[in-house]
Amino acid sequence: MKEEKYFTAGEFAKLHNLNKRTLQYYDDIALFKPQYKDEKGYRYYARSQSAMLEMILGFRELGMPIEHIKEKLHKGTVDNFISLFTEYQANIDAYIERLNTMKRSLKARQKLLERSKNNLNNIEIVYEETISLFTCPYDSHLNYDDNFHLLAKTYHEKTGDRVFRWPMGAMLRLEDAIAENYYHYAHLFIENDDDKNYTLVRQASPFLVGYSVGYEENLQDTYRRLFSYAKDHHLKLGPFCYEIGLNDEVYISEMVDSINQIMIPIL
Repeated sequence: MKEEKYFTAGEFAKLHNLNKRTLQYYDDIALFKPQYKDEKGYRYYARSQSAMLEMILGFRELGMPIEHIKEKLHKGTVDNFISLFTEYQANIDAYIERLNTMKRSLKARQKLLERSKNNLNNIEIVYEETISLFTCPYDSHLNYDDNFHLLAKTYHEKTGDRVFRWPMGAMLRLEDAIAENYYHYAHLFIENDDDKNYTLVRQASPFLVGYSVGYEENLQDTYRRLFSYAKDHHLKLGPFCYEIGLNDEVYISEMVDSINQIMIPIL
């Protein structure tokens, strides 16, 4: 049988694309020890240890606590390793789902910004697919910021998800918008694209879309332009207007202080 080659700590660390100090730390805490140490205390590792190290590194990438890894590895039975691999795969599946959720949230924000980039002064009709919303009733005894704080708190308690990765906004009843009661909101919402944690489904529909740019008084002007367009084109609207703040700081710093997208379904 061919004699196994041994690597210094530096060589083994380079082989696995990590810092040599990580190997020293893992040795110090008895998580992953070298094959042997010479009389001067230098660490040497065998190629046959690579698979175990990669598994440990994978667990750490998934956020598994070191003590939990040590407990599993040091038992060393076949059944324990099978259990560990099953847990590893479940963690990977959960990690993939988190990445997919992040990708969907980025796409949602990208769509909002791309649409608004060249259409800030226009009224347009846009078709929107069905989407799930997480909503909270608007409490008129609280100010706008406190209502959003309540929405964020409720959403996080329900889903465990980070709130501000998704587009957020307010729902205004059509009759209040027509009466120019622009701040009599009915609900606040998060477009969470989640088939489990939602309270309202906004059905696919063409929407009348406009943008309120800058100061609050421009909100009134945008609503008036939307209703004028609907009247001129004989459009029936309702029952809610959806306002979404486009709060991307880089984008807004290039344009104005604030941008709100207003969407009203066309019946």
